[in-house]
Amino acid sequence: MNLTKENKMIFLLFVLSTAWFLYQHYIYINWDFAAYVLNAKYWFAGGSYFELIRPPVTPLIIGIFSFIGGWKVSEYLYVFFVSALFLFSSLKLADTLKFNGLFFYALSLNVYVLLIGTMVGTELLSLCLLEIFISYFLAEKQSGHFLALAILTRYNILSMLPLLIYHKNLKIIIKDLVLFSLAWSPWLLYNFVNHGNAFASLLDNFALNIAGREHTIHQTFNLLHILSVTNFLTPFFILGLFKIFSLLLKEKNGLMNILLRRKIEVTMLFVLASTIYSYNSIPIKDPRFLFSMTIPTFYFSYIGIDSLPKKIRRYSQVFVYLLVIVSLLISFCIQQMFFVSHDVLEIYKDSIERLNSLGFSNCSLMSNNWVFLNYLGGPSKPNPTEDLVTYYLGEGETMVFFREFSYGEDKSERLRFFYEKIYEAEYARNQSFFQNLPVVYESSNYTILGNLTTCKKI
Repeated sequence: MNLTKENKMIFLLFVLSTAWFLYQHYIYINWDFAAYVLNAKYWFAGGSYFELIRPPVTPLIIGIFSFIGGWKVSEYLYVFFVSALFLFSSLKLADTLKFNGLFFYALSLNVYVLLIGTMVGTELLSLCLLEIFISYFLAEKQSGHFLALAILTRYNILSMLPLLIYHKNLKIIIKDLVLFSLAWSPWLLYNFVNHGNAFASLLDNFALNIAGREHTIHQTFNLLHILSVTNFLTPFFILGLFKIFSLLLKEKNGLMNILLRRKIEVTMLFVLASTIYSYNSIPIKDPRFLFSMTIPTFYFSYIGIDSLPKKIRRYSQVFVYLLVIVSLLISFCIQQMFFVSHDVLEIYKDSIERLNSLGFSNCSLMSNNWVFLNYLGGPSKPNPTEDLVTYYLGEGETMVFFREFSYGEDKSERLRFFYEKIYEAEYARNQSFFQNLPVVYESSNYTILGNLTTCKKI
């Protein structure tokens, strides 16, 4: 394949994948993505809602893009930017590994990446920055700032920190540590000035996602989550792993020789192991916590395919391109079945309009779906615990609780799936809970509590 045809194919894959990411965002908005937009509005537009647990890079980019076409357009510009950066980082890493760029990029567009990459907001961006870091790291170039940016996009990439000292040259190690520190320093300073602790965001994130859940939730390791990352590439991934382990076992002079001579292989094995270890250490097991595993997945799969007999290998490129098309089709089907949020957002919008029509537009509001209400323009705070509901109502708070949504015959289980993924107040499921409380309005989807004459003004 000559260069012109290869570039055309790369461009075609980029257009198809980017069109998919943009369409996905059009039909579905995730809780976390909405929270990143709200953080951006807090910084760039005087917004009232901010989550300290969120890393800063994604809201910073969304906020910058808001100057181009407004806030709604900024979301799509962000998705486009991340997709373009993914193309760049994939080709950059392929060049460092001396892989065929087109083939490596095509391998990277599997179902897992297409479904999760930009849906939540940070996964694909963190992967791009991690790929760029690894590219420069393997080339023995300064790369600490790229790892810092990757961690400032998703905190769980902190597990990659040991790579900063995996260099033969002490000067590079020192420079990388300095670059890493410089990239982190603005965020640490912001935390210190505004919250009194340079590590406030990290600590809040740890408290909410790990310390606050380990005694109440502890899901077991799920092999299906691993398989969701490798999916169609699983046999090639296993073959590539076997080939690399065989290569390392043949190395003489022990571990030190392997570390010095096989930096690429050791790095990929480290990224694989550290990602799985990080995933297993978190009380809640979610497939997206394995997103960094995609890099070694693509690497070992490429090695596995490349080790196939020549007669089979010559059909491998066509096979991988067909896999991209199949992955797009499967992603579309899964998205339509489980991740379509328009119907749900209409219910949230209806609750805001109902509150306004009842005269509560200037009243302080609490809700179990506070992020989406804020995203849609209805300022809201998190719901209280069950034992404090009466207290906060007495303090003049207005509350809206969303329960099980009603499903018409034309609706599928996707509403139920979407809703249960974001549900926060279990006690609101019990209809008897609202007895003896000041119910202002009630529908099949939500209940409004409060008192217009005594409500706390905002």
